[in-house]
Amino acid sequence: MDIDIMLSSRHSKSTCFNLAIGEPHFLSKHIINIISIVEPILEMGYPQLGGEPELIHEINHLIPEYKYIVVTNGAKQAISAALYAFKQDWVHHFKHKGQVGVLSGTGRKSVYHSAPYWPSFPTLASLMDMSFHSSNKDYMDIDIVTSPNNPDGTVCKDYCPDIWDASYYNPVFPVYNRQQTKLLAQAATFSAAKMIGTSGLRVGWLATNSEEIYKNASAYVEKSTTGVSTQAQWQISSILRHIRLFGCQELFKKATQELINNSLDFLARLDPYIDMYSGAPEGMFAFFKVKDLERFANALVESKVQMIPGKACGMKEDGWYRASLGVSNKTLNETCSALLEKLK
Repeated sequence: MDIDIMLSSRHSKSTCFNLAIGEPHFLSKHIINIISIVEPILEMGYPQLGGEPELIHEINHLIPEYKYIVVTNGAKQAISAALYAFKQDWVHHFKHKGQVGVLSGTGRKSVYHSAPYWPSFPTLASLMDMSFHSSNKDYMDIDIVTSPNNPDGTVCKDYCPDIWDASYYNPVFPVYNRQQTKLLAQAATFSAAKMIGTSGLRVGWLATNSEEIYKNASAYVEKSTTGVSTQAQWQISSILRHIRLFGCQELFKKATQELINNSLDFLARLDPYIDMYSGAPEGMFAFFKVKDLERFANALVESKVQMIPGKACGMKEDGWYRASLGVSNKTLNETCSALLEKLK
């Protein structure tokens, strides 16, 4: 029923309001000014294995705790590359301070992520011929960590997971504090689109301190897409360099405030119909349970408002939804007004 609701609103011919997906649009309108000053690329040959040096240099400034970087076509390919790397069997002989040792991979083929999770995870695991589940974690599982907000980094403080989906690593989210969480996964995946609102450029990256994970992830990107567009990589590196050199603190302060305003407005206006709430401004998404599922579901269809049903994120209990609050405050209030008109 929930999936039918989402699809029926999606294919409506009249105006609809999309809170099902989202990038930080409050950043996009400012970042485009930075893109406009990017100098053109003179050589448009095949991209280098692993990524262009200019972009890797900027990423190293951003996350210096990781030694190896693999540039990918967005966050989904970064997750896929990480799964591929953990699936491989490998043996690495090393010598350190006169001692010889062996590190070995185990070729794991099952993936664990507690609910709620990003709806694409089961599909990505299936494409890798892996099983996916969200209960009774086993030591042979590839453990992925996010939060309901994909992610803010606060859900994992006491241990290091195999993969940290850090797609929403972003100074906009006030809860995020890398020094506080001390999270250093075997592999971490990032998204330029979700960091700075540049979804059309399709650039992400995988970060690791394991040479074997780096080699296997690089091989996956090369096999599946022959690298990432050099033009896109150059533009992202220029944006990151601009942010690093000039700070852009006012930009991020404004974006943070808009996200806080969105979360406050969303909760205040829909509070009579919400039983439980978590999420924004601790991330870009509101994750909430409604009091009357049938009433709310019908209102979504009638108002043509799109949200992600909680069951698509692994929630077994009915009534959960996820809404992106990365839209403008004007769009959010128009969406709430349309929905409230059908709820009353």
